[in-house]
Amino acid sequence: MDQMIQFSPFKAPGREGIIILSKIRLIMGYGSLLLLDALKTDEVAGLKRSDAEKFIENLRLQGKTDTDGAFIAGLTNFYNGREFFVFLTLKE
Repeated sequence: MDQMIQFSPFKAPGREGIIILSKIRLIMGYGSLLLLDALKTDEVAGLKRSDAEKFIENLRLQGKTDTDGAFIAGLTNFYNGREFFVFLTLKE
């Protein structure tokens, strides 16, 4: 899943005024490489595709999969300094 989510303006407890959030990109799926694929990049937040591929290959050699030990289990960050995203690796 790769979906843009827009929250309605809201009032936060203990805070004056209305909170307006920018759109948030929610990315969820089975595998660490999905984040890099969705953002169409080879690196995000210091996490590199080549390192992820090595990690996943080592899991495969042990008879495991990315869901046994995800390289990127979850991450919330800004991409390119402007796009806010949340990534969650799902387990089967």
